[in-house]
Amino acid sequence: MKTIYILLIIIITCVSCQRQQVENIKFKKLAIDFDKHNAQSLDLINSIDSIRIVPLETDSTFIIGGIKNLRYDAPYLFIEDPLSQCLYVYDVNGNGISKIANNG
Repeated sequence: MKTIYILLIIIITCVSCQRQQVENIKFKKLAIDFDKHNAQSLDLINSIDSIRIVPLETDSTFIIGGIKNLRYDAPYLFIEDPLSQCLYVYDVNGNGISKIANNG
């Protein structure tokens, strides 16, 4: 799981300055049981048909210090930041929608 997060962060960082318009966005859920495949290598090349890199909005409200959990639930992307103890909500184009920061 950590490998996917690290790969996602590297990809976002490398292409965060480029912005492309994509029509007809289709997402496919890919569930991987990492406990089952703990000591094995996973061949995901046949499971993934495309990758879309979405640069996320960053301003004084949306500054992510780390990613503990990442979830896509159409049409939103939820990112849990363990450093700031916040949950960030983005749309599919990377625009910041909301920051949930209060415990309660």
